[in-house]
Amino acid sequence: MNILPDPLKDLRACFFCSLIKTRIQFITNGCENCPCFNFDEERVDDYTTPNFSGMIGVMDPQNSWVAKWQSINKKRFCRGIYAINVFGKPYQEAIEIYKENGYRYVNRDQTEPITALPGGSSNQLIGTRISDDDDDDFDDL
Repeated sequence: MNILPDPLKDLRACFFCSLIKTRIQFITNGCENCPCFNFDEERVDDYTTPNFSGMIGVMDPQNSWVAKWQSINKKRFCRGIYAINVFGKPYQEAIEIYKENGYRYVNRDQTEPITALPGGSSNQLIGTRISDDDDDDFDDL
């Protein structure tokens, strides 16, 4: 079975395992790593997202240090292309279904809210937290 995304348009990542496939592939075959979900046309958006960054190819999940780093190194994970970061979070109901089926949910969203820009801006931004030594990047704002 081909689990590689084909074509490379309309790609989505599974919220639960970060496997990347096309929307049609998820609807047709579901997610090989997450059989507890019905990836029909109405629910595919509940379990996947087009918002992800980075891709890694995993050929041997059980023996790959990259797969271990990404928490996709268990026996149930298949070969494939995986997102490094998956932005957003599934509905709580989907997380409960996942846990009820004996799986451990790993939040794959590595973004955190930035509470304020240097200089005391009161607006809240969503993005990747920056370190204190990067604050001079905002001098021009």
